[in-house]
Amino acid sequence: DMISDQDRAYLEQLATRVDTAVGELDQASADRDEAIRLALDAGGKPTELGRIFGLSRERVYQIKAGRR
Repeated sequence: DMISDQDRAYLEQLATRVDTAVGELDQASADRDEAIRLALDAGGKPTELGRIFGLSRERVYQIKAGRR
């Protein structure tokens, strides 16, 4: 093999870190989307929620409709 055992171990460690980070990002996005839906159901304004989360009003409506 062209890759040394030490380099392979390092690359595998990085791959694991990336997989973990992607999973955490997916969960955080799902939590954010659920919070937005709950806030909208409680009377929250899409423009205000968009400002809080750094999203466009249109994106807030997409989240409300369950379109990702």
